[in-house]
Amino acid sequence: MESAILIMGNKKFRRLPITKLGKIKGILTVTDILRAISKVGLPNAFDELISDWMTHEPKTSNDNMLILDAVKMMSDGNFGSLLIINEETMTLKGIMTERDVLMRYKDKTMDKKLCDIDPSHLAKGMVKVELSKTLEEVINVMTKNKVHRVLTEENGQINGILTANDITQLCSREREELIHNPNFLKSVTAQFISTSNLTTIDINNSIADCVELMAKYNIGSLPVTSDGEVVGIFTERDYLHIIAGK
Repeated sequence: MESAILIMGNKKFRRLPITKLGKIKGILTVTDILRAISKVGLPNAFDELISDWMTHEPKTSNDNMLILDAVKMMSDGNFGSLLIINEETMTLKGIMTERDVLMRYKDKTMDKKLCDIDPSHLAKGMVKVELSKTLEEVINVMTKNKVHRVLTEENGQINGILTANDITQLCSREREELIHNPNFLKSVTAQFISTSNLTTIDINNSIADCVELMAKYNIGSLPVTSDGEVVGIFTERDYLHIIAGK
C-alpha cells in the first residue's frame, strides 16, 4: 500500500487502477486507503497488501461506448470512475472519472437551481468535524460516514474543508515522520491540513453556476449556503447523477 499511497499523494489522484502483467485486476481509491488507515493505523497501513483493500473486478468499458451510456453506468453503480480497456487483451487504455464528466458537460445549459434539489439530499453529504479533532479522529469519521470530504467548524461556524486527498498528500509528504512516529495522526489536528479559504455558492444560484465554479477552481464539491449559513454540499457525484437523468 505504501507505493500506492505515495503515487496517489504525489499525483493528487483519488483512484489508481491496479494491474498484474499488464491486465486489470482492480482499482484502489482514497476511500480504500482511509479504510486501511482507520483499521490498522499508520505506519502499519504502509505494509498492507493492495489486493486486500482494492475493489476486485471493477466495472470496465471499451472506448466505443457512448459517453452518456458510460455516465449512466457510473450513476447506476454509484461509483466515480470507469476503466476503459481493450476487451481482447484486458489491458488498460484509459480512465473516465466524475471530473471528466463535469468538464465535458460544464457548458450544458441547466435552468435548474440548487434550491430545486431536495434539501435533505444536499444536507446528507454534509459531514462536519471540529477543527480541533485529530487527523486520526477525522479519518474515522470519514470512514464511518463513507465520505471523502468533511467540513471543518470552530465554535459552531463552518470555516473550511478537508478531503481524503489532503490526507494522502500528507501521508506522502510526511512518510518518514509517519514511519518513525506512530502517534503522528493523533498529535496533528484537522487545522493542520484543512483548506480555510472556503469557496461556497448560494442556494438560489443555478446548477450551471455551481458547475462553472467547480470547473474554474478544479474542485470536487461546493458547500451550499442559504442566508449566509451552510446548509448542504453539492458534489461531482451529484452532477454525475443529474447528467445521467436522475
